[in-house]
Amino acid sequence: MEHTPTEIITPEIDAEETVNPELSAKEAEIALLRKQLLEKDGKLDHLKHKYERDIIKPSAPVEIPEEAMSDEGKLLKGQIANLEKTLSSFQEKTTLSNVYATYPALKDKQDEFNEFRAEYPTMALDKLARVFVIEHGLSAPAPKRLGVEKPTGGAKAPTKQGMSIEDVARIRTTQPKLYQKMLKEGKINPDTIE
Repeated sequence: MEHTPTEIITPEIDAEETVNPELSAKEAEIALLRKQLLEKDGKLDHLKHKYERDIIKPSAPVEIPEEAMSDEGKLLKGQIANLEKTLSSFQEKTTLSNVYATYPALKDKQDEFNEFRAEYPTMALDKLARVFVIEHGLSAPAPKRLGVEKPTGGAKAPTKQGMSIEDVARIRTTQPKLYQKMLKEGKINPDTIE
């Protein structure tokens, strides 16, 4: 069933759903709300249909046959077609010049790049150029990493071997047997002890 844009579809209401004066006030209110709900559902269906027809599935531009066009219309149609071709070629040239500026190594391999472009016609040109450069090893090598910076702040004092004077004094007072043993073994130098 075809609907016109101004036609509003309202569902038919059965005789059972009409408001009966004998019903109580709540039942009458429920029946009225059902009737309003059905009317709104009908309007909603109409709006959905209209949305699908006009927004989601827009009609294709109407082609006017050549014999029905005026001379001015034919001239304008030709000019529009020429402008569209000029615009698309200009956009392609601009994009290509930006790509060549970004990846100068592509200028030397234009033929190979054009063949590569033909294999992936839907891919964006800048992404395609990046892939081509990486696949063919045309990118500049990454700078060599120098590593961690060398420490500055002067020469470091050599670390002392053995025990400090405080450690020897502590062992002498707290553990005299260990102190005697270390003296006999030569682990403690008696000349450094005060």
